[in-house]
Order: sequence, then structure tokens, then C-alpha cells
Amino acid sequence: MWECDYCQAVVEDDDWSDCWSCARTRGPGDGRASQEIREMHALRESLKRCMRCTGTMKFHGFRELHHGYAQSLFSEHNGYEKERLVLYACDRCGKVEFFLPEVGQFLRGDPPAADD
Repeated sequence: MWECDYCQAVVEDDDWSDCWSCARTRGPGDGRASQEIREMHALRESLKRCMRCTGTMKFHGFRELHHGYAQSLFSEHNGYEKERLVLYACDRCGKVEFFLPEVGQFLRGDPPAADD
């Protein structure tokens, strides 16, 4: 078992020289130890479980959280600031979690963010 350094797909068969996901040829850095790969996938799966009811947390897109205060209706900068966040929600109980998009996206498996 080895992990592709390019797309992080796990290739089950050590005899395969190409990644099944991205078709990249196995490089010298590919192939972290099987135990490390198993631990990483266990962590990824635990992040997809709701802490409240153990349902599945599903990706619900990117949201902008507006915070601050309004200075004036005619001001260019009205005092509000925006923070872009990743939204996940439980399919069983409806619990919602927000994450910073630039931290941990590989572990959660977020799709790429579209630039606005």
C-alpha cells in the first residue's frame, strides 16, 4: 500500500507503478508507511462524524460570515468584515460546524474553493 504524493490517493497494491486517481507515476517520495496511511485515514473518517449523534458531517459549501458594525450607509467601508468559512452539517441531527478553508482541507476532503 502506498500514497500518491500528488493527489493523496491510497493505492492498495504495492506492485502498481501508477496512481489510480491521477495517473501519475509513483515517485521516490511516494509510499509512506502503511501504518501512517491507516492512521491518517482513521483521523479523516473521525472528522466526518458528528460529535453529537455520530451521524455523517457533509460538506455544504463555503460561506461568508459578516461581523463588525455599520458606520454609514454612504461609506465605502461600512465597518463590516467578512471571513470565508467552510460549512459542514450533520445529515442526522442538523448540527453545523465551520472551518477555516486554508487549514485542514486535506483531512476533511473539501473540494477546491472557487475564487470569487
